[in-house]
Amino acid sequence: MESNNYSIIEIDASELEETYYYSTYSALPFNRGTVLKRLSIIPQSLFEEKVKNLHNIVNISGNTNPDKNITIQDFAFDILTHTDIIGKWKYLDDDSFTDMSPRFNTRERFRDVHFWEISADEFANELESVFQLGSCYGPNYDCKEIKTITNDFKEKLLSHSPYKIFETKTPWGKFFIGWFVCFVIIRNDDLIIFAADDYD
Repeated sequence: MESNNYSIIEIDASELEETYYYSTYSALPFNRGTVLKRLSIIPQSLFEEKVKNLHNIVNISGNTNPDKNITIQDFAFDILTHTDIIGKWKYLDDDSFTDMSPRFNTRERFRDVHFWEISADEFANELESVFQLGSCYGPNYDCKEIKTITNDFKEKLLSHSPYKIFETKTPWGKFFIGWFVCFVIIRNDDLIIFAADDYD
């Protein structure tokens, strides 16, 4: 997508931010690298076109067709490098979520950031793991509590159908500390980026 042909706007994400999962997780020690953003592309017709292309990708559980994987990689690169977004989302008012290592700072190089599609059940399992790892130095939550907390967050994230969930664990940043995971949730009228860069 040519960046001068469209705008990216941040949409109110308070419904997600106020969930017990996110409000607790983002406040736990060492979770200062958390990003939760809800976005849309203007004009809406272009967003719908891009979403249609992404909905044609079928690569559940990492069984990725390389040509189709490029579609989500290029889509993510276009979002992260767009002038409306680049440099805006800071960790500790310093490093930006959109800063890229020279290894990944062109469209072609960013294709080395491997994304794969996951199902809703796999997404729930991944969210549980994120919460468990992120809370390892904070209050202890048992598995039943985490499952309940996670399910509410997942249901709100996937409330706008149809949806598609992509995941990567390849950090593209200039400065990477600890364990990284990023989910891109494509919905019928917006997209969500939820990422954790664990600062322990």
